[in-house]
Amino acid sequence: MKIKTQYLVAVCCLFVVCELRSEEQGFLNTPLLEESPQEKLRHLLAPYDVISLNYLAANYTENLIDKRVNVSEFTHLDSDVNWWDAYHLSYPDDTGRLIEGLAFEDQYSPVVRLELIRRFTRGIVAAKHPGTYALYAFRNKLSSKCHFMLNDNRADRKGCVLLGDWADSLAGFFSVGFEASFEKESGGLQIAKVGDFEFSDNPNEAGKHGTEVIRSSRYNNESPFVFNRTYEREGYRIDFRGRYWLSDENLPAEFLYTSKEAQKIQIQIGGDKSDDMGLFSRAQGTESFIYLPNRTMAADASKDGFFAVENPEYNYLVLRREGAAFAMPGYSSALLVVWDGTPDEVRVEKDEKGAFGKILISYSAEAEGCVARLRLFPLEHVNHHDMNWVYSNAESILENGRVNLNGYPASWVMNSTGLGLASGAYVLAKYNDPYFRTAYLNACDVTDDLLNNWERGMTYARIWFPLKALCWMVKTADLIGDKDAVEKYKPWIPKIADTMLSGLHGYDGAGWPGGYNHFNCTKALWLAHEVTGEEKYLDAYERALAVYSIDADGVISRNGTPLKIQAGMDTYFGALPLAVWGHGGETKEYYPLIERLLHSKMPAGSHEAPGWTVGDMFHDGGTGPWFCPDSNADFLGSALGGAKIPVSKKYVTAIGDFPIYNRKGKVTFIRKPFFKSPYFPTPSLKTEVLAPGRRRTLAEPKTVVFTPGSAADAFFAQSKWQKAGVLGHGESMTYKFDILNATDALVELTLQSRSGYRVEISPDGKHWFDRADTWSEADRQIPVDLAPLCNNSDELLRILDYCPARDASAVIFQRGQRIEREYYTYISDEGSCTYRFKFPGIKECFFDFLVGNGYKIELSKDGKSWTPAINAAEKRVRESEKTDSEYLNGLALQKDAGWIASVDATPFIGNEGDVYVRFSSNHASGIYDGQDPFIRRIKAYGRYTVDNAWVRILKPSFGETEGDDIRLSEVRFSRWK
Repeated sequence: MKIKTQYLVAVCCLFVVCELRSEEQGFLNTPLLEESPQEKLRHLLAPYDVISLNYLAANYTENLIDKRVNVSEFTHLDSDVNWWDAYHLSYPDDTGRLIEGLAFEDQYSPVVRLELIRRFTRGIVAAKHPGTYALYAFRNKLSSKCHFMLNDNRADRKGCVLLGDWADSLAGFFSVGFEASFEKESGGLQIAKVGDFEFSDNPNEAGKHGTEVIRSSRYNNESPFVFNRTYEREGYRIDFRGRYWLSDENLPAEFLYTSKEAQKIQIQIGGDKSDDMGLFSRAQGTESFIYLPNRTMAADASKDGFFAVENPEYNYLVLRREGAAFAMPGYSSALLVVWDGTPDEVRVEKDEKGAFGKILISYSAEAEGCVARLRLFPLEHVNHHDMNWVYSNAESILENGRVNLNGYPASWVMNSTGLGLASGAYVLAKYNDPYFRTAYLNACDVTDDLLNNWERGMTYARIWFPLKALCWMVKTADLIGDKDAVEKYKPWIPKIADTMLSGLHGYDGAGWPGGYNHFNCTKALWLAHEVTGEEKYLDAYERALAVYSIDADGVISRNGTPLKIQAGMDTYFGALPLAVWGHGGETKEYYPLIERLLHSKMPAGSHEAPGWTVGDMFHDGGTGPWFCPDSNADFLGSALGGAKIPVSKKYVTAIGDFPIYNRKGKVTFIRKPFFKSPYFPTPSLKTEVLAPGRRRTLAEPKTVVFTPGSAADAFFAQSKWQKAGVLGHGESMTYKFDILNATDALVELTLQSRSGYRVEISPDGKHWFDRADTWSEADRQIPVDLAPLCNNSDELLRILDYCPARDASAVIFQRGQRIEREYYTYISDEGSCTYRFKFPGIKECFFDFLVGNGYKIELSKDGKSWTPAINAAEKRVRESEKTDSEYLNGLALQKDAGWIASVDATPFIGNEGDVYVRFSSNHASGIYDGQDPFIRRIKAYGRYTVDNAWVRILKPSFGETEGDDIRLSEVRFSRWK
């Protein structure tokens, strides 16, 4: 359950009566949530029923869409608390499940949120399913769900640093320690291990999780966070600097050991015990392997006692452990180990269970002393039949310091990626949306990957995800008349459904262990019956409905046995039973069960909120529906099945319509948000009303299909083939396409190369943006979406990412500027820094600034006339932030704490695409203990409207395989007016 402890602490305050700070009205004429810090909306919109819960969940989720990445944020809660900062927590897996919920809403209500579904589907594509596409998107996490370094407090590992992850719970990935050799005065060497040293930290106790230091407003927002530790023993000293990135999850953690006295430092990752490498803790066996950059397996623990190489000529290795992936039996986890320079030796040994789990990297002293630096990145999910993806991540670290993950850990997109893409493609096809083709091709790729692995014994513990994805694929293929796809995917539905109904997943003939598994499997059964028509799935669904019940007193029972606490259902406080009972409908008398659930006095069983009842928790933010996309995705749309809402008209809604509907099918558009989001997009779709069964009528695209070497190829080509359709090492091929007045455009490239290829797009042939980074052994259709270059506002490209001192090229004036903490530009009280950003052809521009202290930001078209945009004095934060702070007018202000400040710069785009930004002080440094304002990072997102689009195919600069060329066999260009 993705519930942040901080959220639940805040939820405990919900019953405190608060004074609303504004008369501005939001959804259903209730105060906007920002104006009510104690989040009392659940009281303002009660009482609830199945229908209102559904439209509230859908509208709240719609309000959470982030136009930077086109996925749903976790929740808007605590967006005004800078060390929680929930606006920057987003999960593609939740968004995938939400898309299916919206598809069900289309099926069971008068409303289809077509624009929202299209944008969410784009976001899932950009999130990247491993082995498919790598479209880079912004990622920022200033709170949990990120890597960080801790003490390893076990007696035998004292002084080691533990790389951890705070996701749904705290997990340690691996320990890192050292052994050092020093010259004795009497001659010879003295060897000391990490546990032999006394150490001190800067910041003090920085490695102690949960302290005021690591969770303070300043340090939790400082990125990179630098953890300094000094080891001392008998006059010898070793300095450690650990660096990890709280705002960029695609950057590896860094471990640096330096010493002027040491003759040799041997860094040790993991250890002799299996729990020293917690990344692999889920693995049951000992299958573990070492891979090298030449794309070969160098060691197999079942055959080799160890792996060792002296003075390696390469700079990384991959340690993979089979069966270690979360909720993915048969999949692997891996550790990327990247080192600087040339070590004396790299050695990998086994742990006590016989698996590779101890990595030793040794460095000898040089003129300036002994220096050992590593960059380490855990991959919690790996398909080991797609090792190219793993290699490319390691090589990307060497090339540009980043991994190829878009900031999303792969395990967060695996489960429901296929479900989201397949259900999204179905709705897009149903309403004749141009983005359908892109969504469908991506859905096919992900589904094929899933099935190929399933045949290899690599499965999903949450078996309902692949089952439902296959059902939606068949529905979509059948809708568009793709008979080959129907024939390929439909036979898999009984294979997986029958597995779900076997003892392999704990099925007892009526239900599955735990409420989470039970209700999800029950939902999947009715979809399997709908697609296949098989009565056995309907029968199993009917039996499953009777497993859980709730009596008039709100006591929940399983098979007639009362549960002591609601948490025994292992669900998001009623979301999943709401879905199943709601689908069961009035005819089976399940709606009364929902009413009892909503008002149940049964203990919720939450340790964060002891004494609360199910009724108390049901609608609270961060826990129950409808206030969190993690939970409302479980019931959205599907719970309407039993309502039998009549549909006399179908309303195709735009983002921001915020419709409500009733039992009679009447639809009303509220068009007021729950809260003001700085990332809410401008609607691009006009609301339409369709008669039942009538499809939207859109102009057919103009399409050109050609092969390399043809006349059409020569017409579009901007460079020449050395050999028609074949690109070798260091070669690229560029095409130019006319998109004048196009509202959408798509290029499909049929490509193959087992060592990989990249595809980029450009508005001018000069500035390039990644659109694909993948590989294929056989021909594969790669959809290259050109929408961000057309007159289309669906997607923003990340057009720049600057931090000191990489921003120098854009600085045209500076005074009183200094760089501290490596990446922070401070400006004196009387100073300023002016940037000129050049974006030729830009149509829309949006900035994110990571800033702190008493700053102000102004914008201009010409660098002469300035308009105030953001001022720290206007940022209100909660009274709960009053620890270690100065105050002014009741505001809690933290010195040196970073905030994300966002602004729409579209009105300030000059005639040549220039945007001027001026950063300066608001002359309030005294409030921040005398600290000057700083700017840590500038990110810009934009879209273009240009006459032509350039598409480039190229070999990556890394990962070359001799003789493996890129082969292009067909190009298909389509454009819509």
